[in-house]
Amino acid sequence: HIHTYTYTYAYAYTHHTHTLVLNIVRNLIHENTNTTLFSVLRSNSAISRMMTTYTRRGLGQKYLKDTLRTQIELLFDLDDTLLEVNVEKVYRELDASGVKLPPFPSNREDCLYMEELRAIVEERGEMLMEITDRILEAITINIPNIPFGVRWLCKVIGKQCKLRFPDEPQDTVYSHIGGFFLLRYINPALVSPEAFGIVRQKPSTIVRKNLTQVARFLQQIANNTTARSLLLPQMQQFVDMCRERLFNLFDDICNV
Repeated sequence: HIHTYTYTYAYAYTHHTHTLVLNIVRNLIHENTNTTLFSVLRSNSAISRMMTTYTRRGLGQKYLKDTLRTQIELLFDLDDTLLEVNVEKVYRELDASGVKLPPFPSNREDCLYMEELRAIVEERGEMLMEITDRILEAITINIPNIPFGVRWLCKVIGKQCKLRFPDEPQDTVYSHIGGFFLLRYINPALVSPEAFGIVRQKPSTIVRKNLTQVARFLQQIANNTTARSLLLPQMQQFVDMCRERLFNLFDDICNV
């Protein structure tokens, strides 16, 4: 019933109904924050569905189109190149294509001594970092155009997280802001741009995988969960730099 009620009002554009929807979501966030530290926002709960529905409003969609279209079109141009950089997956990919490789080592880092595998991971890593950098830059430049309600909900999540869990480190707070802004708002448009009207054509299988890879990479940076999947020092340095950029980005977004 809650989701149906909010869906009904989420597309209304009067000031009164807009304020009503935001207050409903804020109150539910306050009431449902618990010791699982906002797992409710990451699951397919009524609250998370309501917040997703809210971001589908016209202004929210316009921001996504204006901000992401150019970067997504770049990914469409990489129709013959995968961006996967996980060494186990790249190893299996090469092995399946008939490339002669030694047995997979017990120490993952030793994979980088395989010259062909390392060269592929480095080349893909450079492309993945470039595209991620461009997306972060586009989001940052367009902060003033992020709909007020989206920014306000990010602020509510951050404040509630600090209020209920004052001993948690600040990067945990940022992780939960990212759980809404990235996971529920930006990343769905990255993964399925044709569903958001950002592009007209349906992505090919390779392009879809790359879109998913970029979205996953952004979320991992926000959550600080890239350590196992990345072995190249330059990529880990890039992640550290991007985490700082993301944290500053979230601070600016919440400044409403």
